[in-house]
Amino acid sequence: MKKPTFLGGLALAALLVFTAVILNDRHPGAVDNGTLLLPQLGDALNDISRVRIQGQADDQVTLQRVEAGWQVGERSYPADVGKIRELLINLSEATVLEEKTRNPALYERLGVQDYGTGEADNKQILIWAGDDQIAGLVLGKTASQPRGSYVRLIAGEASALADRVLVASADPTQWLAKALINVPPDDVTRVDVAPAESPDYSLRREDDSWSLDALSDGEQAKGANLARVGRVLQNLRLEDVLPPDATLPTAGWTQARYTLADGSVVTVEAVEQDGRKLARLTIEAGDDADEALRKAAERVAGRVFEIQGYKFNDVTLKRELLIETDDDA
Repeated sequence: MKKPTFLGGLALAALLVFTAVILNDRHPGAVDNGTLLLPQLGDALNDISRVRIQGQADDQVTLQRVEAGWQVGERSYPADVGKIRELLINLSEATVLEEKTRNPALYERLGVQDYGTGEADNKQILIWAGDDQIAGLVLGKTASQPRGSYVRLIAGEASALADRVLVASADPTQWLAKALINVPPDDVTRVDVAPAESPDYSLRREDDSWSLDALSDGEQAKGANLARVGRVLQNLRLEDVLPPDATLPTAGWTQARYTLADGSVVTVEAVEQDGRKLARLTIEAGDDADEALRKAAERVAGRVFEIQGYKFNDVTLKRELLIETDDDA
């Protein structure tokens, strides 16, 4: 039997090393049918420090981990952690159903052309762990049969069909933590309202209903409208948050002061600017206030929010809309 030569041994060793690289250290831009799209992501989920999603035109959102938690960088405001977790888990579990074209001339048919080029809409998602960018992909069109998303890793030539529809908005408002405050109407004992250019009024909660102070002879309160004012703090949510240095109107503000059963006071100041329904909250937590209210006080301090239109309408109701007179009958 012929003994293996030294050079033959080297060749065999090189082949084994090459095979190991192919099997275990896939090129960062490669895709293989039936394998994870981003295999490096799963073990790094707890280390991810930043996610950037770039969309059309100037649409961009940067989600970054700070000491207090996740934040929307473009707003310097807390992010919806559940949405971020959902995106990252979906990306880490996405599997390649089928490799698609490697021809750059055909990328745009799938929406996976280089971000910022071509006519087809797409998004670019970049992910960091610490200071290191560990993943990047172009998210293209949605496929119908089979259902999934066309993607291409930034470092690679091959496009692919992923096994799920990946959704990643580049709109910063879609990633904000939307809850501002949630106080049940039963926990509010009094509301003092100073509408813009209209007489002040006060509401008191008596048993299960609201009463309007200082009713004149012939005036009756509209219970349904009193209840609208009284429930403004229930599930109050933001639509957007303004920059800390935003220029605000100097007049036209309505102020509503809500006194709670635990001694806390929540003041809502509201104004309309360029069609946007804006509100500023000041929360003075009482000694018996719960932790949720104390955290809300920290979160909203010094910021102005765009709020739901119907909540704005309720907090700015004028006294004339809370009453009916004998003449109205």
